[in-house]
Amino acid sequence: MKMKTLSPIKRLTWVEMQRRRAQGLCFNCDEKFAPGHKCKGLQLLLLEENYDEEEAHTHLQGEPEISLHALTGWSTARTMRVSAKVGPHELIVLIDSGLTHNFINERIAELLQLPMVPIEPFNVKVANGDPLKCQERFENVSVLLQGIPSTLTLYSLPLIGLDMVLGVYWLEQLGMVVCD
Repeated sequence: MKMKTLSPIKRLTWVEMQRRRAQGLCFNCDEKFAPGHKCKGLQLLLLEENYDEEEAHTHLQGEPEISLHALTGWSTARTMRVSAKVGPHELIVLIDSGLTHNFINERIAELLQLPMVPIEPFNVKVANGDPLKCQERFENVSVLLQGIPSTLTLYSLPLIGLDMVLGVYWLEQLGMVVCD
């Protein structure tokens, strides 16, 4: 699958980070940084499904969404990176409270040899209009997240720098979640 580069991943050197910190600038955008700062350039990607509406409501509640930050592996104030295990494999996981669904890097799904559930392919609409195709769903995937067992439904996407992204559907399994 060919995928156009959405935008280059911004990697700052130590000197650049120190300069931005001294100037009070955000590491991700050129705006002043303050507690509660949100980059104005954030983008959301919308997943549109091509299968019939009745089937969609059987498996999914709400429209699947993924942020550009989750797709590229960037962390923001609404995200948290943790480690997880699927079988003997260590994974890097991003928890993003702004997402609905749970996603797995398509290469990791292949490596783990997860049993695939056939679905009608659907597109992830990227802000520049380029579609990313999601063609696979994996159900009842056993994940040990920071030592806590969880069973997940995951959709594959070409994630960069991450193995898995968990959204609200995973957070709902935890019960009430409070953050300050």
